[in-house]
Amino acid sequence: LYLATREAWFDQTKTDQPRMIHYPARTAELLAGADLPEVGAVFRTPKGAPYVVRKGSGGQIERAFKLAREAAGLGPDVTPYILRHTWATWFYAQTRDFGALMDLGGWAKADTANRYRKIAPADLGDRLAVHGWRFGEDAAPPKKTGDVGEIRGDRVGESETLRVFRGLRRS
Repeated sequence: LYLATREAWFDQTKTDQPRMIHYPARTAELLAGADLPEVGAVFRTPKGAPYVVRKGSGGQIERAFKLAREAAGLGPDVTPYILRHTWATWFYAQTRDFGALMDLGGWAKADTANRYRKIAPADLGDRLAVHGWRFGEDAAPPKKTGDVGEIRGDRVGESETLRVFRGLRRS
């Protein structure tokens, strides 16, 4: 985890392709107050030990994710998989950089990246920025345009994205 540059290195991934990801300033703000280890795994068990990574399984963090999801007031429909779709949609809505989407998402094929990003209204990037979600390196403060629908900076997930789309139709 590189707090100064808002990057995180993932050595082991589902596709077996290590990659560096760049996370938005809002995530950096949330991490700034966290008690993170100086070195090693960031996500740890309740006893402070790194999670054991098992091939083909993410179940070792299931309980921790569930607790975090409940603390955020999110429903069981919000899963790591859904958050990956949401990230792809939100990132592309702001940057329109398909190459960066593929690189940062770790997808080798365009059709895979296309399955993860969803069609979004033209102003979704601006609406996200109003709530602190800025994915570009030098994103300017957003202009507040129209009804911001039902996006809340602390709510994420595909179902949340769909609620936003419904709210945008009113605009």
